[in-house]
Amino acid sequence: MPRKPNGKRVVTIDGQISVRAKNANGEGSVFFAESEGSWRASYVLAGETKRRYAQARTREQVVAKRDLAIANAAAGRPAVTRFSDRTTIGELTVAWLSTVARHRMRSSTLDETAKRLGRLGELRSLPISDLTTETLTAWQSRLLDRLAPITVVGTRKSVAQVLNWAVELGVIDKNPIIKVRPAKVVPKTGFVLSVDDVARLLAATETHRYGPVVALLFTSGLRVSEALGLSWDDVDLDEATAMVRRCATYTVSTGKSLGPPKTKGALGQHFLAPGTVTKLRTWKERQAAERLGVGALWPTHVYDGQRIDLVFTAPNGDLVSRQHIDTLLRRVGGDIGLDASRLGTHTGRRSLITALYTNGVALDDIQHHIGHSDSRTTAGYVASLGNRPRQTAAIAAHLMDRRPVDSVVPIPTNGVKTDG
Repeated sequence: MPRKPNGKRVVTIDGQISVRAKNANGEGSVFFAESEGSWRASYVLAGETKRRYAQARTREQVVAKRDLAIANAAAGRPAVTRFSDRTTIGELTVAWLSTVARHRMRSSTLDETAKRLGRLGELRSLPISDLTTETLTAWQSRLLDRLAPITVVGTRKSVAQVLNWAVELGVIDKNPIIKVRPAKVVPKTGFVLSVDDVARLLAATETHRYGPVVALLFTSGLRVSEALGLSWDDVDLDEATAMVRRCATYTVSTGKSLGPPKTKGALGQHFLAPGTVTKLRTWKERQAAERLGVGALWPTHVYDGQRIDLVFTAPNGDLVSRQHIDTLLRRVGGDIGLDASRLGTHTGRRSLITALYTNGVALDDIQHHIGHSDSRTTAGYVASLGNRPRQTAAIAAHLMDRRPVDSVVPIPTNGVKTDG
């Protein structure tokens, strides 16, 4: 129970009487609310006339909460008074998406996160104080009845982000989803093409306007968004290099736009294959002719306040979306006998990583070549080990499966003469 309050006149143990000092301007009063069984402290922030209140179990705690709120306001960090333990999950989610996620996520990631949080269902109207591990476990179970485990895992991750924010704000003490075990996801090996099939695909897209994009995907391992975000200032055809600085994406909320790459590892210099350089030279001439034909209607593209001359554009000069490249891969892949249903823009990245690894290139070197931030991510793209296990076993046998020379015991002949 809260400690019984004392009045302003305080009698000490030796019988002396003292009076509590008057609170400073803005601090208001501290009092014990009998009806609620807790301490309350009123205060008014600078520049406001509305009186605010803090509440706690002890006088010391409520004074600390009041002082923190005043200090935060003075430092330009408004105290969190909008939310309480009766705030609903839906209200908290909307606030997190608009004030936190919007500034920290790429537009495509933000769209996907909002889509995930749209699966909250009946949890949306539930006050956050009523959210328990049991409630979340039942919710996750219902999702698993109709969605793939990997989709549910992603949804759980986004909900956990919202609830972690609630903990940071002090709305709840701990995140109840921590004890909800994630759904088990059986990893699937991504679709890859053999080096011979890649050669056929590159030849089949040789003269297509987006053939150079396909070449970048399968020979340099760029993500399609990175390839489509290149400008001619980023590309040095004489040195056969390209600098990744941005990406081109498409989302339902923003349409086609330019933004930062998915990871910092993608930023920087990437090396181009000779065949890709040849295709880019041909494409540059073709694009110049299209631009001349469109004339003044050719759009101007700006990123970070600077005008950029995109390498890949639609016939009218607009940004190219990944769907154009997906369609090309599936159509041409089907024509040459590949499994078109499994072909996609990420097939190039997986195929290149697998080909490099099976031919003896170390994971760290592959990681830097294709722009992963962690070699463990690169390892997840390897769809086949090729002859590496056999080669490793042969090296192990050569190194370890030998008897020391001085431990060889002569074979007894029992007086029988042997050849040699």
